[in-house]
Amino acid sequence: MALFRFLHALSGKVTWVCAWGSVGFLMAAMAVTITDVVLRWISRSVGMITGEALSLAVLGVVDIVQLFILAAAYMAIPYAFSIGSHVGVDIIVQQMTQRKRAFLASISAILSAGLMFLILIYCTEQAILQHGYGDRSLTVGIPIIWYWLPILVGSALSVMATALIAVDKFVFGFLGVSRQVAN
Repeated sequence: MALFRFLHALSGKVTWVCAWGSVGFLMAAMAVTITDVVLRWISRSVGMITGEALSLAVLGVVDIVQLFILAAAYMAIPYAFSIGSHVGVDIIVQQMTQRKRAFLASISAILSAGLMFLILIYCTEQAILQHGYGDRSLTVGIPIIWYWLPILVGSALSVMATALIAVDKFVFGFLGVSRQVAN
């Protein structure tokens, strides 16, 4: 149980850091977008006054913002799993005993881990394939592997988080092992 406690604590810290990283990616996407809009506004304003428009803009804004948004989304998923914030319909589940709810929660977590594991496998194959081809984004040439890395990290952490949730719900909820005994 000491290993489980350690992994659970580590998972919580790692997913929390990833969630804050996700916020940082969103802020970066906003900053790039706002900078691009302001530069285009300045360019248009100068053009209206002088008759010659400047060509001010952030080069590759779409590539950069897509990378940041993708990273933000996938880096937030493990944290969402770890705090149980995904949307769920629990009308029927609320009528069940605590033990049955814990069993269903562990099954749900196992299925979630399985799905995220399949996503991880598929995305790893695609990332290796595109990296082997040397693919890059069209506008500014960002290596495509940079787009795959947040997906791979987020998926792997999601597998870890959901597997730990499954063990937690099964051992402490369904089997009824006391958390004090486990400590």
